[in-house]
Amino acid sequence: MAQSMSRFGRCIDNGPTESFWGTLKCETAFLFSITWWQYNKIVSILIGVVSKTLLFAQVDIKLDK
Repeated sequence: MAQSMSRFGRCIDNGPTESFWGTLKCETAFLFSITWWQYNKIVSILIGVVSKTLLFAQVDIKLDK
């Protein structure tokens, strides 16, 4: 995982990620009344997809240089 490029103590680069997870919690848990097990399953799938996407993005960046 690449280190954040912002200054120490600044969380501005984390805003989009926090917004995504907050929206996910609101939309799935409260509006659709899913169970805790279903919510955990959705989160684990999304984490897997995001991890693979970031891995491929890093490989592409390294190949371009």
